[in-house]
Amino acid sequence: MHVAMLADLDATDRPVGGVQRAVITLAETLVQAGIRVTIIAPARPGSRPRAASAPPTDAGYGLERVEMGGRYQVFREFAPYRRAVATALGRLHPDIVHAHGLLHNGVAASQVEGPPVVVTAHGDPLADARAHYPRAVYFAVSPFLARAVQTSIRGADRLINVTPEWHVN
Repeated sequence: MHVAMLADLDATDRPVGGVQRAVITLAETLVQAGIRVTIIAPARPGSRPRAASAPPTDAGYGLERVEMGGRYQVFREFAPYRRAVATALGRLHPDIVHAHGLLHNGVAASQVEGPPVVVTAHGDPLADARAHYPRAVYFAVSPFLARAVQTSIRGADRLINVTPEWHVN
C-alpha cells in the first residue's frame, strides 16, 4: 500500500509545530507498519521543487517538494499548487491520498480521481483569519477561504476533525 500525504513542512524538512509533528509521527508509524508513504509538501518561495527523495528520508518516507506559487494563492484557488500536486500524484499512483488542512492541501486533494481521499481538518481557517487579519481584510478574504474549505470537504471521501471539541470546526 502507498499513502501520499499532502502536508506543510518547514524548509528544513523537520517538523515545526504540532500539526507538522503529527504528520511526521503518522508517516513514521505507517512506515513502521510496512506502508509506503510519500509526503508532498509545498516548496518554499525561493527554493526549488524536488522530486520524491530516493532513497527515502532517514525515517523511511519519501518527501517531494512541489511548486506552491506566490502570495495570494487563495484568490486563485491554489492553481499552481493544484497542478503540481496532480502531476506528482499522477507519477506516484498512491492507493490513498491524505491531505492535512482545509486550504491548499485539501483543495489539491479534492481534484484527485481514483484513490480515496482523506482530509484532516487541523483547525478552522475562517476563525484563524478572523483572529489574524484586520476586519476589512477578513471580510475581503473570507468568501475565498469559505470556498476553499467547501471544496476540500466536498472532495473528501472521509473528513477527520482534530480538536477536542468537535463543534469548533
